[in-house]
Amino acid sequence: MARSANYTKKRIRDRGRKKRGTRKYGQAPMKYSHMGAHSCWYASGSFLLVAGAVGIA
Repeated sequence: MARSANYTKKRIRDRGRKKRGTRKYGQAPMKYSHMGAHSCWYASGSFLLVAGAVGIA
């Protein structure tokens, strides 16, 4: 069963809106590897803070 032309146009339009909504104006979307690097740095920093607090205690 084929889909109607209106459904296809609406789906394409919604996909475009969704894509535009995920990034700031004029900037490319952030890559997942970049976000993972930030997460790694935050985890290592918090580990060092906890290790330092345990060492002082």
